[in-house]
Amino acid sequence: CDLTDHGAKLLLAFMTGSKALPPSESRPADYSRPSILVYNDWHFPGSADAHLPTASTCIKQLYMPVYPSREAFVAKFRTALADFQVGEES
Repeated sequence: CDLTDHGAKLLLAFMTGSKALPPSESRPADYSRPSILVYNDWHFPGSADAHLPTASTCIKQLYMPVYPSREAFVAKFRTALADFQVGEES
């Protein structure tokens, strides 16, 4: 999925709760980098199409189901970010 600067900041905020990473020189020694966990649909009941990407901001991890196509991935990812954006504004 191609991201604009705004989209990249939104993705980072979705994953970490912050729109910017701290500069490397000011990060604490125990700082964990953001990560992405891709999982097959066997982790959750139903097909991957039924699930949106989710995140745990505490541990800076994005959980991505395996989607059947790039188009499904892009649609679900955009929906997750749009839902997050709406929640961010309220």
